[in-house]
Amino acid sequence: MKRIVTISAITVLALVSLIQTAEPAGSRAKDEQAIQKIVDDYAATWNNHDMRASAELFSDDADCVVISGKHMKGRDEIFRYHDELHKGAFKDRRLSAQLKDLRFIRPDVAIPVAPALPSAGSDL
Repeated sequence: MKRIVTISAITVLALVSLIQTAEPAGSRAKDEQAIQKIVDDYAATWNNHDMRASAELFSDDADCVVISGKHMKGRDEIFRYHDELHKGAFKDRRLSAQLKDLRFIRPDVAIPVAPALPSAGSDL
């Protein structure tokens, strides 16, 4: 049975923490494009099984909670966990991620909803 994997809000907030908004509120379109790029890059690094590049999308002190409920703290722990998965059970797994919703709660903080779904023929 295929499961829908959702990049948790905590994970995506950690990714979004890399975006520093020093521009006026009118630059929201640029912020949205930057967040979309992070979502796209996450899927690309996953599909290339490049967990080092994937980890670089997170801030040094990021929190990441995966679908199983496992909580990781920091880029290094996030890397180690995902690198092991992609050396084993996830070595052939692919996903697609799409930004479905984006809510700015402050000019410099956004909460994106970006479900990550198994690609055709791949079961997460």
